[in-house]
Amino acid sequence: MAVSLADGRALVSAANALGAVFKDVGELEAAGVVYRRALAVAEGMTVPDPLTEAGLLRNLGGLAFSIGDAAGGIPLAERGLALRIGALGDAHPDVARDLDALSALYHQAGRYREADEACQQALRALERCYGPDHFDVAMICARLAAMRADQGDFSSAEALGRRSLRIVQIVLGPEDVEAGLAMLNLATAIAGQGRSGEAAAFADCASAILGDRLPAGHPHVLAARDVMNQFREIA
Repeated sequence: MAVSLADGRALVSAANALGAVFKDVGELEAAGVVYRRALAVAEGMTVPDPLTEAGLLRNLGGLAFSIGDAAGGIPLAERGLALRIGALGDAHPDVARDLDALSALYHQAGRYREADEACQQALRALERCYGPDHFDVAMICARLAAMRADQGDFSSAEALGRRSLRIVQIVLGPEDVEAGLAMLNLATAIAGQGRSGEAAAFADCASAILGDRLPAGHPHVLAARDVMNQFREIA
């Protein structure tokens, strides 16, 4: 049954809130049911609302990623991205976020070239929106660096990682948790090029920053300690 634009948006908003609650508590199947019902409502509105549909499709794609169903999530994310671009153009930050989410699904599916291209498009969109030194640009650089490192392109990963670290240090400060994480990822890219001593130094700094700002048993702290010890042994 068709619903008005106002009623449809109200229903979708309520469903989005409920779906987010289910997702936060790990009830992913229930979240998917809610989002799919909301999508059916959005598709039945008397006046099309592509941005509402795009948001729901991104939510469903994110759920698919969470359960490892990249094959199921990719068509949803691609459809949502097309709707978003049609409504906003290709240089909007929400388009960049959709591209980032799609990139993650491509990467999960082993479609590495498409993952890299989508991430690069997201980076270009954010640079156009915010300039080259925005925090969101740093986060996309970090994700692209991780993908390049996964493919063995450590030189490119290092360049992207250094850019990400520089922006984070400017925006949040040199002792922020995000700076520690950026150093940890950069250490991996440097070690991949055989520079173990330099990698160990970055890992030491990352471990110190994360250890000072996070609980002792936090996964980031434990990971930093493991990486630090590994690089020290090699160096």
